Amino acid sequence: RVLDVVPSIGLHFALSELELHGIVTETEDGRIRFAHDKFWRAAYMRIEPQRRARLHRRVATLHQVQGSWDAQLGWHWQQAGEKDLAVDAWLLGAKLASEAYAYSLAEARVASALALLDPKDPRALTAWQLLVDTVLIVQGSYDRAQEILNRLIDDNPEDSAIRCQMGQILLEIGQIDQAIDHLNAARLTYRRTADRQGEASALLHLARCHHSQGRWDEAMRYYIHTLELVRWLEDRAAQAKTMQAIASLHRNCGEHDRALDLLENVLDIHRDSN
Repeated sequence: RVLDVVPSIGLHFALSELELHGIVTETEDGRIRFAHDKFWRAAYMRIEPQRRARLHRRVATLHQVQGSWDAQLGWHWQQAGEKDLAVDAWLLGAKLASEAYAYSLAEARVASALALLDPKDPRALTAWQLLVDTVLIVQGSYDRAQEILNRLIDDNPEDSAIRCQMGQILLEIGQIDQAIDHLNAARLTYRRTADRQGEASALLHLARCHHSQGRWDEAMRYYIHTLELVRWLEDRAAQAKTMQAIASLHRNCGEHDRALDLLENVLDIHRDSN
């Protein structure tokens, strides 16, 4: 009833009445919130659909202008009818959730993005890869990751990133020969397309494959090749990661002084980058 007469009684008085009846509450920072989702839903559904879409667009645009990200940003763009922006927001939200170790939330946001995409849309492939890389592999859900990647490889046999992901999973579960096959295929494609960052990633995992099998000379060859490439790319984080792996190999060979020297270099890189 209060909502019906807001135009005549004024917004401030209406909010006071709503608070008096326990429909809204004021937070410590001065914001007004509905006391229950059902109250919010009742008010929301009273708004004419076109006006709702405009309001969602204004909220989403405000977050973008401010450079902030909101958990409901994808939903706002979706309700505003902006499918492409909604997909981008859902995928960004999935990545942020994964970084915060909220893996179930990350998976739900990827699902929200996929629900808006045609399976043949290239962004659908990106969404599946994001799910595998930032949720399933991190959680050790290798069977499910393999199932998804096998399907993606069937549909995209020349995609080096998918093969690189599959190689990582096969390495983790000890299927080294199959891992090497996928990683070599990825490395060759990366080289052919001049994707040096991808090539470095494939080389590093190839080195890890040989390292895990005690083929230390072969592992060192791949590690050194990786280190040369990431130095050329000026990728300090990748340099640190590669040097740490080489230090581990030196330790396996009993060359502790060389391992310590490398680890000092790794620490220097981390100090420089805070």
